[in-house]
Amino acid sequence: MNEILVFGAVCAGAAIGAMARYGLDLAFAGQPPARQNHATLIANVTGSLLIGVIVGVLNQNDLLAQPPWWSQTLTAGIAGGLTTFSTFAAQVITQAQKNVVSALKLAAAHAVFGFAAALGGWWVTLQLLD
Repeated sequence: MNEILVFGAVCAGAAIGAMARYGLDLAFAGQPPARQNHATLIANVTGSLLIGVIVGVLNQNDLLAQPPWWSQTLTAGIAGGLTTFSTFAAQVITQAQKNVVSALKLAAAHAVFGFAAALGGWWVTLQLLD
């Protein structure tokens, strides 16, 4: 597959991820501002889970033998379009102006749940493929 088609596949994946992310924003739009942060947390944890599953699949199967377009579409495309570090950072900064402890909890939730989802997705995938 040539680079133009890979680029197009990644762009299509990013569009899917961005639409899912926007859907989460819409779902939480009517919530109080403190709960709107949950949309970003869900997006980032879901994207981390997806990355964990992809890494598990690539670890179980010969990484170099896989066509690069599908892993790039899933990782850089869908997971990249879904997750958002910039919004997370802005929400932590905004929360810190109101309550530093609450901001630290929000930052810790992203880190802990994100890594746990990636690790869990990777482990479960390896168990299922073994």
